[in-house]
Amino acid sequence: MEIEIPTGTINGTNNLFTVQHEISDMVITVNGLVYTSTDTYFGFTFTGSIFTMNNAPLTDDVILVDYTY
Repeated sequence: MEIEIPTGTINGTNNLFTVQHEISDMVITVNGLVYTSTDTYFGFTFTGSIFTMNNAPLTDDVILVDYTY
């Protein structure tokens, strides 16, 4: 698994982010809490190296992505 800070603006409106490699499977941590794709609020979908979160993280949120490629 690869742990990475994704590329994308964290501003309360953007919910599209990118990682360095094509994603095979992943979980996201927002402010230390772990979320999977099926979570209601911070769930996500991914294609290639791009993922879209159900809701945009706020400006001061810290996002880490743990994924396999």
